[in-house]
Amino acid sequence: MMKKTGIKLLLLVWCFTLMFGHAGGFMNKAEAAATGKFHIEGNQIIDPNGNPFIINGTNISGYNWVWELDMSTDSWLNTIKNVWKFNTVRVNNKIGGTQYHKDKQYLYNLIDKYINNNVVVQVEAHDFSGSYYTDTTTPSLTELADFHKDLATRYKNHPKGSYLWFNVMNEPGYNHNPVPQQYVDTHKRVIDAIRSTGNESIIIVDGDNFANDTVTYNGSQIGDSESGLLSHGQTLLNHDPLKNLTFSIHMYGGWQYGDAVLSNGKTRFTDFKDRVFAKGLSFHVGEYGMYNGTFNNTGVASVIKNEVVPNNIGRISWHAFSGDLMNDHVTVTCGNISCVDRTDGVAKPTNLTPFGSLVWDLTHPPVYSASGSCNAGESAAKAFDGQQFTKWCAGTAAKWLQVDFGTSYDITKFYVGHAGSGNESGSYNTKAFEILTSNDGTNWTPQVSVNNNTSSATTHTINAVQARYVRLNITQAEQSGNNAARIYEFKVLRLTNVALNQPATVDGNCSFDSSGSSAVDGFGFYPNTKWCNNNGNAVKWLKVDLRAVKTLSKFVVGHAGSGGETANANTKDFTIDTSMDGVNWTNRVTVTGNTANTTTHTISPADARYVRLSVTKAEQGQYNTVRIYEFQAFGIDK
Repeated sequence: MMKKTGIKLLLLVWCFTLMFGHAGGFMNKAEAAATGKFHIEGNQIIDPNGNPFIINGTNISGYNWVWELDMSTDSWLNTIKNVWKFNTVRVNNKIGGTQYHKDKQYLYNLIDKYINNNVVVQVEAHDFSGSYYTDTTTPSLTELADFHKDLATRYKNHPKGSYLWFNVMNEPGYNHNPVPQQYVDTHKRVIDAIRSTGNESIIIVDGDNFANDTVTYNGSQIGDSESGLLSHGQTLLNHDPLKNLTFSIHMYGGWQYGDAVLSNGKTRFTDFKDRVFAKGLSFHVGEYGMYNGTFNNTGVASVIKNEVVPNNIGRISWHAFSGDLMNDHVTVTCGNISCVDRTDGVAKPTNLTPFGSLVWDLTHPPVYSASGSCNAGESAAKAFDGQQFTKWCAGTAAKWLQVDFGTSYDITKFYVGHAGSGNESGSYNTKAFEILTSNDGTNWTPQVSVNNNTSSATTHTINAVQARYVRLNITQAEQSGNNAARIYEFKVLRLTNVALNQPATVDGNCSFDSSGSSAVDGFGFYPNTKWCNNNGNAVKWLKVDLRAVKTLSKFVVGHAGSGGETANANTKDFTIDTSMDGVNWTNRVTVTGNTANTTTHTISPADARYVRLSVTKAEQGQYNTVRIYEFQAFGIDK
């Protein structure tokens, strides 16, 4: 984090890769080699059973680390593995200095605890950020090599030794373009030390420039010369005699605009990924966060959710114990992920920060179930995979399909793709069905009831209802029979905050760090992240471009009191308007005399691309400074 603070590839698989081009794509289980150990094949990490392994983890406190917290206990293992469902931990260590857990036996105990329970452990040296270990630094490059060599020797014959990976060093280099030869030489020396022991486990190399692997903190294409992966990755991979080496980038300011579209039509991240893959390299995100001191990196959340995850790239959040108070997962004073108020690993906790909510959702996808299936390839999940020609099929007497979101959402719309939508005969279209919702999975409320349907696809809009579970119950599966249900797609549309991290403009602000973007950053109701405006304008306004037309149903405004300020500073009079073009506006909400810290405004569904909050009386008394900690617009895609 930017802060002051052997396996040789089997010849057959290698040939297969050359023949079928998997250097730029993903293999399935049948194509990967089950070696009994983690190893790299092309652009993928393969687990001991031959399955592609997608890293989903968090950083934790290790040997000599600055935040004193024993994470080697059974309780912490349960929190990591069973509550948060992480499959990987990146263990932060300072190999020099005098910090906490100075006994290296603590690190051995921690490693043993996790690898013996099938959790991957990445051990990294974290003495520096933005610089290199050298022969004259304290600790030195020799000490760095010896640190990894000691672990490599200790675990090379361990039954679960391949679960221990070596992350050479944290965030080498700063503001380098081109990336220097020192990047290559430093890593070569440590790779040699690890391999000299006979240890064959995966080695990880961080990208340069605080591991962002770019010096351009904007939406432009990343140049080869500014990227350690693009300029030196092949050299380091080929230096490892086992080629069991992968790379890591860290997503902070350098990736704030990772979803920006380049002139080639690709996003900044996808362009980078494709070029890295074309070089035969693999990589994951070794750290990511939404906030870094005075730097607002909330755009990274969008990149992780919409670019990294859909591309099957692994990711590791910063940090299970955020002692820097910048990327806490949980909104309580203990400041670590064990403080969640729901610990069954299914129900979503209610005390998560926006960042914690993102991380939780990535590790806890919806759970799909059904009354049965015609075969293993037509399971419940096939109705939710977004693929037109995959389906859920069931021939059981009772036929139902269900999704559990883990927590309750405002649900407003359903789409059902019947047999005809998958190019089957319309005679197989579902004739009669109902859609029900529930908050406990036991008591169900009907929301939609359909008889005599003949259509291949049906859409059903309802007034927003809160529900955790949704069930499609089929009472007649076909037009003239009830033999088998065939559902190609079942979409449940939930209201989400479509203003989150979208472009925001204002007529003024108190300071550079109280701009409009701070009101749509997802950190609402937190101190020090707000839109503030004390100019002399009679009407002070905040405008958000949703970047596409959305169907809006609700607005939430966090006033001064929601961020811990006096209620006397709560916005008194304001309006909310919507627009399709940013020029012609329609009023949706008018409020006078408000005193509440947070206000919620439900409207009849309305299509809009732009939303504007206009304040005519900013405070309760004589002063007139606007303080908006969060402005949320809830809707669905048009």
